Amino acid sequence: MYELGERVMSRSGGFGIPPEKLDPFLRIPEVAHFLYRQGKLVGYFTLVPLNHEIMLKRLRGEVRITQLKPEDLEEFDPEHPIDCFVWELITNPDDKHLAAYLIQKLQRFIHTLGKRGVRIESICATATSPEGINLCRRLGMRRMTEIQTPYKQERAFEMRPMETKNWLTRNYQQGLKSYQLKLERLNRGY
Repeated sequence: MYELGERVMSRSGGFGIPPEKLDPFLRIPEVAHFLYRQGKLVGYFTLVPLNHEIMLKRLRGEVRITQLKPEDLEEFDPEHPIDCFVWELITNPDDKHLAAYLIQKLQRFIHTLGKRGVRIESICATATSPEGINLCRRLGMRRMTEIQTPYKQERAFEMRPMETKNWLTRNYQQGLKSYQLKLERLNRGY
């Protein structure tokens, strides 16, 4: 992961996350999702569940994900609403098919969360490269001009999946509605 992240991020002046900082988060179920081709890692994304206060601190640069302890993260469960931070979405930018497949994988995971009743208040990301900024816009995220990020070139983006209706959120909303109907039937004794 580090080698792929370093190779991709260095193209836009960024850097990969060292393995020792990434490893504790990879041990948390469902945070990291991988894409392999012929046994070789070709892409991945990390979706980190946070409470709203920590999310705002992350977007403002007051805290980095690597400064958090895994126990500081929320869980993907229906007990209470969460915010999700797209920490990384990495694949070779020259291979558009891989990027599209990885985004479909993100969409399927968000749909799965909806079917499990996970209430996602917001999905946020920061982007510095033109490719990252363009990707956030294509995903239907809005730029959060009210958030002052620590770096001049960094932009904060947000999507509210229960309110935003687009190709990425449609299945999430259907899954969440299905979960709620199932709960209603259970409560009525069907």
